[in-house]
Amino acid sequence: MAMMEMKSVDAVSYAKILGAIGAVIGFVIGLLIAIFSVLLGSIFGHIGGAIGGGFGLLAIIIIPIVYGIGGFIGGLIAGWVYNFVAGKVGGVKINFQ
Repeated sequence: MAMMEMKSVDAVSYAKILGAIGAVIGFVIGLLIAIFSVLLGSIFGHIGGAIGGGFGLLAIIIIPIVYGIGGFIGGLIAGWVYNFVAGKVGGVKINFQ
């Protein structure tokens, strides 16, 4: 059993991964918002359906962008913090079997 220690992470690489994950999650949430917006908009008639559809389309575009940017920034900060803390107390030990 080889035990290895992860002493640092590439903060930008980690940020890219979390940004991509955030964008995917944001797309799913935006899609759900779009579906519910159209359904609720159709309950309130033709004008409500058009507004709900427009809001839903906007949600599919805006929410993944916001979640992706938030994930990237959060990943960048988390990578920097990990590298700082791992330098002081040691990194995560990983067991490869």
